[in-house]
Amino acid sequence: MKRILSMIAVLFSTMIIAQTTVTGTVADENNNPIPGANVVVDSMNGTVADFDGNFSISVDQLPPFTVTVSSVGFDTVTLNVTSSNLNFNVTLTESQNLLDEIVISASRIAERLFESPVTIEKFDYQDIAQSTGPDFYSSLEGLKGVQINSGGLFLQQVNTRGFSTVYNNGFVQLVDGMNNEAPGLGFSAGNLLGIHELDIQSVELMPGAASALYGANATKGILFMNSKNPFDFQGVSATYRHGITSQEVAGENDYYDFAFRAANKFSDKFAAKITVSYQQGEDWHAADYRDINSLRGRYIEGVPGFKDPRNFPDYDGVNVYGDIAPLGAFAMTD
Repeated sequence: MKRILSMIAVLFSTMIIAQTTVTGTVADENNNPIPGANVVVDSMNGTVADFDGNFSISVDQLPPFTVTVSSVGFDTVTLNVTSSNLNFNVTLTESQNLLDEIVISASRIAERLFESPVTIEKFDYQDIAQSTGPDFYSSLEGLKGVQINSGGLFLQQVNTRGFSTVYNNGFVQLVDGMNNEAPGLGFSAGNLLGIHELDIQSVELMPGAASALYGANATKGILFMNSKNPFDFQGVSATYRHGITSQEVAGENDYYDFAFRAANKFSDKFAAKITVSYQQGEDWHAADYRDINSLRGRYIEGVPGFKDPRNFPDYDGVNVYGDIAPLGAFAMTD
């Protein structure tokens, strides 16, 4: 009987020794409590801070181990638990990724994303890294209310109000605050003139007429493309993509996309960066010479078989520029 009691006592003491309790308080940088902050040890053990930011968690695990403290809008903090009955005073700092400052048209001043009075769609460098499109510009179609009009590999336009073509008048695109409207065209050239995704920090889209405060030519929307700051994103990085484009007329052709970026902070007041990118690809070939007026073919009364539509005076080809062409004006080969 004494042996059985001794074994029970040993097991009970072992269970008591394995119990580790961690307590603490979670507050922000202004020492205001953060109620509801998540305090997690692993997938099976966790708790939340109360209204005053206090928390207490007990786990059947011996130190050392780590405890993760997180809350929406704040950076995650990891605590190292080296002994039992430790008390932590945790200070969470506001997350720069979730609450980044942007310029919005409602006031044209810097405001936090969650405080913006107008709709803002944001696409940061983490979303770009996880996107599945051929480039970040085509991946913008995943944003709410966005369609991409494609005029080729290197000419894509953002459509935010349901009516637009690749000649996207009324939509403004700013690169680091500068309008990249193509001279002489009167509209931005989409991904033809912009930043390579290797140097993109975030893309912010404001659809609709709220963007009109940026000017009369911003009635459909405005796109902010912000590049990576060399103070915050230093080092050397490179990316390479290779693929194949295929079309019945053009055939199969190689596609190359290469970019190189180098940035360095020389002092607290001076930093520099350089970005070089190169893209090459064979676009689709415009070889549809059917007549828009008669897509099924044209014929001459009394003459059997269809005739070459390019010999008719009112010929208007699908892939021929111009309106009405005179007889014999075209000498094309299929």
